[in-house]
Formats: sequence, C-alpha cells, structure tokens
Amino acid sequence: MDTSSTPRLPDMLAAGQLDASPLITHRLPIEDIMHGYDVFAAPSRTGALKVVLSR
Repeated sequence: MDTSSTPRLPDMLAAGQLDASPLITHRLPIEDIMHGYDVFAAPSRTGALKVVLSR
C-alpha cells in the first residue's frame, strides 16, 4: 500500500474486489462494543488486527 492505493481501498472492498476477512481477528456482537474497543486498543496483548462488531 502507498498513498496512491490507500484511497481506493474502501471502493475495492465495497465492490468485492478485496477480501478483508483474513485481517479480521475478532468478531463481537454490537452489545460488546466497549470490550471491542479494549481489545483493539491492546493489540500486543490481544493479537487484534481488525475487530468487527455485528448486530
């Protein structure tokens, strides 16, 4: 990634051209949002790379 490719990433994700699922390390229900923030804030302890909250 560089400054020319980074702005295109959201469009690529939305179009299904980029699979971000290998980056997701944690999946939590939206009710656990505060725990999700704690997990994401401490990656060296939790191994978090990307935390996904869902309904």
